[in-house]
Amino acid sequence: MVARTPGPFAYYGDTYAGVTGDSIRAAVDPVDTHASQLGVLAEDLKGDEKQILESTEGDITTDIAASPHVPYEVAIRLGGKAQFAAACTREFAGDVDTFDAAVNEINESYRSSVFAAQHDPDVRSGDIKLADLQSGFKANLQPRYAKAEEALDTAADEVAAKLKTGPTDEEVRQFIRQGLMPLAAASFFPTLVLTESDKQAAYVFIVKDTIARLREEGLLTGPDPGGYYLKWLQNATARGVSIDDIVEIAREHDIRPDDFEVLDGLEEVKDRDGKSFFILPTDISGDDARKAVLMTYILNAGTDYGTADSSRDFAETPYSSDEIQRIKDRQGENDWFSYGQDVGFVNGNGGRLATTPNGMLMGLGGNGLQDVYSSNGGTTFGDIFMLNIDDPDDSHEALRSVIQSGLANYADSDGEPYSDSSLDLDRLLHHEERHSQQWAREGYAGFIASYLNESVDWDMKGWGPFQAPIPHTAEGKDNAYESDAGLTDGGY
Repeated sequence: MVARTPGPFAYYGDTYAGVTGDSIRAAVDPVDTHASQLGVLAEDLKGDEKQILESTEGDITTDIAASPHVPYEVAIRLGGKAQFAAACTREFAGDVDTFDAAVNEINESYRSSVFAAQHDPDVRSGDIKLADLQSGFKANLQPRYAKAEEALDTAADEVAAKLKTGPTDEEVRQFIRQGLMPLAAASFFPTLVLTESDKQAAYVFIVKDTIARLREEGLLTGPDPGGYYLKWLQNATARGVSIDDIVEIAREHDIRPDDFEVLDGLEEVKDRDGKSFFILPTDISGDDARKAVLMTYILNAGTDYGTADSSRDFAETPYSSDEIQRIKDRQGENDWFSYGQDVGFVNGNGGRLATTPNGMLMGLGGNGLQDVYSSNGGTTFGDIFMLNIDDPDDSHEALRSVIQSGLANYADSDGEPYSDSSLDLDRLLHHEERHSQQWAREGYAGFIASYLNESVDWDMKGWGPFQAPIPHTAEGKDNAYESDAGLTDGGY
């Protein structure tokens, strides 16, 4: 809202029935929603056309393929025009704000001059008439007002010219960089190529709008947030999470800036995709470990499982309020042994643990007692996945190295981490998190008994009581638990 000091110089709304920059923006905001729906329709139409082509044969297939993709192209064209027109209108709304801000300064100058004149002895004595001075003040400020009007007229002409000639890729790019057009609108312009710099510039405006929306909803108070709360909003924005979804998450899970304080002071380690893992100190409590796991999932706003190659076993589960609730529920089921006992057990026996972007713990290292609980490719117990890397020279450094590699790691002949370039860590963690769900469903004793029963026909050579099968063999194909967790994701 632009300040409007009363005075003799007219604001835009004084001339045009109360219209302001804010009211102009409010009028065109629905276009983003409608255009987005049109984009979904366009993709549906494209999918329908593909299905038709796949279900026909002969000349009709050739004719359909050769004909213009009219419905899809019309939807894309309409969506692009609507988004471009809305962006042009928002640009003019900004010009109105600039004009009104200039008028406000002029009126403030006028009022200051009048106030000073009212205290002039000659005015008080009646020797000089205040009205004469006011006329002079207005006349002196008139050129500034005329200049502001001229600038607004020029801006209006430029916007009109853009609307008349239609969008160019450069105009669209600038609108996106300036936050005047949603980043998603780029899909309506097939020849447009956005750089990473373009996207980062757009994210700044989206995060700003998200913060404003959270304040409107009463979900954020006080100064603008920093730290991991701000990083959460930035990550969510970069991953295409909508403002509505962010607000829903904040509301349903009561996410506030202080919820991320559990991550402060922890060592943050990035994987090769830029996601955040946090190495836990050895004296952390089970309750803090549990909360750090949840906030790590929330912070990352996605797991990158879906960016793996097409051989992954499952469709990616979208980041959402429902998925956060599922992880919280799973944590609750596994709490008594994972967080109540095993966090302390691992840390107390020389191992190290880290939170992961998919909402569970990953660890390695430890003494002979710890070694019993991990074998071959690694073993999941409840919410903790222990890589089979026992007693390395430096467990902390070994865990950091695994995370940074972004790859599944096993122990080499010397017990040191060995990166398996054939298996992405995001896929392996997805596999292990599904095992974690199995533990939650069946309970501690139930899962162990059922899993071992599934494994009786496997080659048990060298097994301890709770050891997992060796990855990269065909053996897991006969085990319902491994199949449910994803065989190729688990390296079978």
